[in-house]
Amino acid sequence: GQFYHFGTSRELVDTTLRLQNAHLDQRRFGRGGHEHPAAFLQNADVGVGLHAGNHTVWIENAVLPPTWSVRHSHVLTGIPANDWSLRLPAGVCLDAVPLTGGRWALRFYGIDDAFRGPLGDPGTRWLGQAASAWFRGRGLDPDGCGLDTAVDLQQSALFPVLSDDEMASAGAYVQWLIGEPEAPGASGDAALINRPVSGGRASGAAATAATAGQGDGHAWARRYREGARLSASALAQEADLVRRGRQRAALRSRALERLAGSAGVSVFLRTDLAVAAAEFARKGLSLPAPESVAAPLDQLHLRMFRAMVRRHRGEADWAADERAAFETLRQLFVAPGAMTRSAPRRQLLADQIIWGRSPVRLDLAGGWTDTPPYCLVHGGRVVNLAVELNGQPPIQVFARCCDEPHVVVRSIDLGQEERLETYEDLRRYAEVGAAFSIPRAALALAGFLPEFAAQPDDSLRRALERFGGGIELSLLAAVPKGSGLGTSSILAATVLGTLNDLCCLGWSRDEVIRRTLCLEQMLTTGGGWQDQAGGILASAKLLESAPGSPQVIQSRWLPDAMLRQQSNHGLLLYYTGITRLAKDILQDVVRGMFLNAAGTLQRVGRIGENALRAADVLQRQDYAGLGAVVRRSWELNCALDAGTNPPAIAALLARVEPWLLGAKLLGAGGGGFLLMVAADDEAAWRIRQELTAHPPNAVARFVDMGISEHGLQVTRS
Repeated sequence: GQFYHFGTSRELVDTTLRLQNAHLDQRRFGRGGHEHPAAFLQNADVGVGLHAGNHTVWIENAVLPPTWSVRHSHVLTGIPANDWSLRLPAGVCLDAVPLTGGRWALRFYGIDDAFRGPLGDPGTRWLGQAASAWFRGRGLDPDGCGLDTAVDLQQSALFPVLSDDEMASAGAYVQWLIGEPEAPGASGDAALINRPVSGGRASGAAATAATAGQGDGHAWARRYREGARLSASALAQEADLVRRGRQRAALRSRALERLAGSAGVSVFLRTDLAVAAAEFARKGLSLPAPESVAAPLDQLHLRMFRAMVRRHRGEADWAADERAAFETLRQLFVAPGAMTRSAPRRQLLADQIIWGRSPVRLDLAGGWTDTPPYCLVHGGRVVNLAVELNGQPPIQVFARCCDEPHVVVRSIDLGQEERLETYEDLRRYAEVGAAFSIPRAALALAGFLPEFAAQPDDSLRRALERFGGGIELSLLAAVPKGSGLGTSSILAATVLGTLNDLCCLGWSRDEVIRRTLCLEQMLTTGGGWQDQAGGILASAKLLESAPGSPQVIQSRWLPDAMLRQQSNHGLLLYYTGITRLAKDILQDVVRGMFLNAAGTLQRVGRIGENALRAADVLQRQDYAGLGAVVRRSWELNCALDAGTNPPAIAALLARVEPWLLGAKLLGAGGGGFLLMVAADDEAAWRIRQELTAHPPNAVARFVDMGISEHGLQVTRS
């Protein structure tokens, strides 16, 4: 931990700068590696060009036209629209405070002023000098201004009060208040500042001239001496916060519109775009064009932002922008150049069969952090477990070659078969829910579509003839649909692993994982990398990726002795018979990731932190800690998406809650398999008794699980 102090005006800038640069990492993906400048603009309209010399600057809820000249070490706040011509000396700060009754107060001070001590004390600083020096430099004395030099600076009425009309033309007066007096003999009003000021009230004409910027040092001094003023303490009591809020809201809208207009170079696309979308829709702000950004990550954020604004506005075709956002994400993985093209070649005897089989995965903690675009920006971290069901790897693929140059795919569990003879047959892989979308996309990635082939052919028949014959694929997924065990991803990985052997593609396991992620983007189902990595890689492991593309998964195996001992005893796997398509949940949550929704990013961040706790309890073989981690995973998943825990699941969990240390639906939630951590052996027995005697539906049941020692296996007959 580290303490950050915001006690002074200078620390406001310096400490904020330290915070923004605290996690600087030059290896960060995108623009995250650039050092932040020491200038901060918030809800401001700044027409002044800021350069390296303009450091230690804070501008908030303020308008600075091009006629201003700034240096460094400024805090400029609350300044309304104006056409003043100002030259701010270094270190001078200015705050315009709206007051009740349509008035304004001008608070000016030095950035390092402590703003305490008697007004007449030589050690009391105002504008970086003895407070008395400011009065002497302008031909004034505190007594003549009705100020008691024994009173603390905070309680002294130093700050002039102006009407709205006076404020509009107050530029020259403000310059006199904050400027550096020139030496005697200099030309212009500043040369008159040090002249003695005669007593008596200023005439109306003199006061008007002073406010209008046409008087001299005498007029300004008289205006200050005889005009209304307030102390810093009184300003806090008389400030009109409603007016200040209205100004801030108007400037924020203008700033948002400008930031969005330069989204390719501004921070706009890294802000909470869900909040910004609501404001754009409510205020009728103009949207940036889709082509205004070039980087793919920027494009997907901008497209989803546009979709949300247009959705709020009730525009009929808002979904076109959302589809474009998902397509941009898909292209990050599957566009030409995103991966090495494949050159399939046959090295299989006529009577040989290739057999690929994989376990399923149980996610203990960290799910969602592996999902694009979150993992591309923040990296992912997951703890999961590869298990076989009822003594067998439930995902299996059989492949053999045939003489006829076509592809035949069969689903053993669905009892379906299809013959693929053209490129168009393969390109139908994006049909979600179709029986053979996965093998179509896998064959494409294996090089049987021109866009993925090292040596494109003019037809699928010609590509298969070059390969050496046709291909027959038989698929078995002995897991119910919507199980939450990563079945579709692991089936995709198993098909790719099998084709890798069949076609001599030379992919490593890491490459199979990466191509499975590509395949899922091709199918438009989305999803992250933990499912395929969880099934391909054996046993219990901590899986992590760094920000960036492509995603490279680092795996660290964890001790599994406790898990083996507790499987089917304290650790219970129960099929609820309730299903929900993961794509629906995925798109809802991923939409929040696209929009940088603060709530979504915070919750997913906590989910990633829980993965580290899960790794720790497995390393310590802490069974009670495992229950707490699983419970926390469930709580975080439910907070992320309300549909994770539908009423039927909530009712089921309520029946067994007294005997649980923790429980969670596996995968995205909403249904499928339930992992339960029983408090002890007796509690496990009671849970079995309750759910076996009173299942929620006719297909609900307990399923035996066993830790997989191998992960994906591919062998030949």
